[in-house]
Amino acid sequence: MIGFLYFLLTLVCGSAVSLLVAPSFGHVRSARPLLQGRYTPKAWSVWLPASFIFGVMISAWSACIGAYAFADSGHPMLWGAVCSAALCLVFVVLAACICRTRIQTMVRELRQKGFKALLLENRAELLFLLAVAVFWSVLIIRSFYYADGDLKVGFSVYSDFCPHLGVIRSFSEGSNIPVQYPHFADGTIRYHFMFQFAVGMLEYLGMRLDIAFNLLSLCSILAMMQLLRALTLQVTGSRAVAHLTALFFTFRSSFAVFTYFLGAEEGVGSALAALFTSTEHIGNTQSESWGLWTQKVYLNQRHLPLGFAVAFFGIICFYPLLVRMVDDLRAARSKKKNAGGRMRVFALSRSAWLPGNAVFPVVMGLLLGMLGFFNGAVLISVLAVLFFMAMLSRERLSYLVAAVIAVALVLLESRFFIPTGSAAVSPRLTIGFLAESAAFSDIVAYLVELLGVLPFVIVVFVPLMPKGLRWLTLCFTAPVLVAEMLQLTPDITVNHKYIMFGCALLDIVAAAALVRLFSKKTVLLRIVSVALVILMTLTGFADLITQWSLDRNAVRLDEDAPLKTFIEENTGAGAVFLTDTTYALGDILMAGRMLYCGWSYFAWSAGYDTYGRTQKTAEIYGAADAETLLALLREENIDYVLVDDTNRTSEDYVLNESLIADTLREVYADASAKTFVYAVDPS
Repeated sequence: MIGFLYFLLTLVCGSAVSLLVAPSFGHVRSARPLLQGRYTPKAWSVWLPASFIFGVMISAWSACIGAYAFADSGHPMLWGAVCSAALCLVFVVLAACICRTRIQTMVRELRQKGFKALLLENRAELLFLLAVAVFWSVLIIRSFYYADGDLKVGFSVYSDFCPHLGVIRSFSEGSNIPVQYPHFADGTIRYHFMFQFAVGMLEYLGMRLDIAFNLLSLCSILAMMQLLRALTLQVTGSRAVAHLTALFFTFRSSFAVFTYFLGAEEGVGSALAALFTSTEHIGNTQSESWGLWTQKVYLNQRHLPLGFAVAFFGIICFYPLLVRMVDDLRAARSKKKNAGGRMRVFALSRSAWLPGNAVFPVVMGLLLGMLGFFNGAVLISVLAVLFFMAMLSRERLSYLVAAVIAVALVLLESRFFIPTGSAAVSPRLTIGFLAESAAFSDIVAYLVELLGVLPFVIVVFVPLMPKGLRWLTLCFTAPVLVAEMLQLTPDITVNHKYIMFGCALLDIVAAAALVRLFSKKTVLLRIVSVALVILMTLTGFADLITQWSLDRNAVRLDEDAPLKTFIEENTGAGAVFLTDTTYALGDILMAGRMLYCGWSYFAWSAGYDTYGRTQKTAEIYGAADAETLLALLREENIDYVLVDDTNRTSEDYVLNESLIADTLREVYADASAKTFVYAVDPS
């Protein structure tokens, strides 16, 4: 019950903050579409998801800071919740006092219109949200749920949930303050953990884990989709384009389904039958079988939709500044000003540089800066888009102020969570992403096969669009350029998030092009537009079939497992366990404890030195004498050693089990499972 009340307070706090900053965002409602559509986003359709964003991010960060402030209290999560709730209440009281007149006006208008009139007036938005909620809630709940006393993790999300659940439980069941990565306990956290912290806080306050994780995930997706719809309406003014954009976002454009059937050796019929039972995603590009580009991404990387929502909101807020510059240049041209006159408007006028409101860029900078440890990749993506938007916008210093604050805040966060001086990301030039080579032809071939019809629609139709939309299309390609040119983490595969974000924005342009093509009222052109829509979504529907097949099966996590119960009742909340380096998810992590070096990929891709610890793990398990064994364990600050069949069958070392049993104190034994836990401390 307390968890639900805390979540409700989070939403109310977000609404209060939205009301407080609303006057500084007044320019957002004045923006006109670059296309001549007649619809604009309803104010509530931006305000409501923005309230959720503000609420979750403020409550999570304030709780985390509060937990750090009371790290030595014995109950840091409790005090973090208290601090967060207190700050939320402060914002609610401030909004009630400062915005009292506006609130009363809003309530009066709602009462005057009546419930039925409000439903009819907003039926398009409400039906959209209902469709999104039904579609995604089925996938979300089906991939993670509680049944028969156990947690069930769908096969589609299990691999990514290994670190996610470990991080969540390290907060709700453990005492992971100061924060460290459960798969690599070294006192630092390079992984963007704040979404998992928010889930952990809800579970700590009594909300069941699957409900907490699924609730935040669904709300994040609803916010993301609603803000994508609002951005599309803002740019195009067309509901048809907005809904088609949502379709393209959900069902990706790719040639994967065509290459799948063309490569079928047993005929199309057999290939189609195989598709309906396959648990491996189709596609010929590198790692595409993982489901890198499918709906699965938003299910197993549940922090991503919230990041996308923040990014879409940021673009919505800065978009009017671009449109105003487009209008200024158009007005200068209509007045027959020469090139020099237009250049003065573009580069030398006060409005081209000075912010119209000093609060707006500061708020945006703080919001984007808070995104850093929610999802750093999305922050980089949206900053790349805003960089290009600033070039053709008014009030360029607003962009600069927001970017400087955001970057400074992220650097401060990184310095706080990674005090060793090493960076969370290490940018280096790497051309080509996952293409066969860095050759331009190979990069183009890779993107064409990966993105299917989408690039062709953009290339063919964008030259026919208004100049402002052409520039905006270039801005939307910025994240794709980042993915193809930079490597920021050891595993370049994670760059797929940049391409997915860029494609989400480019889907707006493609949808606008196809709706305009359909509106020509020529039978042939309408057939072409419908055919292109089908071609752009077929692979996405094939992905959904595979997603459904994957989650017919689930991994069972026994919440009452004897080992998990023992760990919870008999070990310290911050205890570090030595396991084999293939340990991904099990009783230790579900009990909220730390691993010296778990499944290496998770920690390696986050930037940790797993090679050194893999070597140390082999040395400890294969130690030749008691003195060496104890010295290594104490040097590495390991509290407990797990011995099971994984160690016995390891190809990386020869387990000296008798030495471990003779030297260390056995504290847990399951003879039937041949699983033993030994304490390093002899007492």
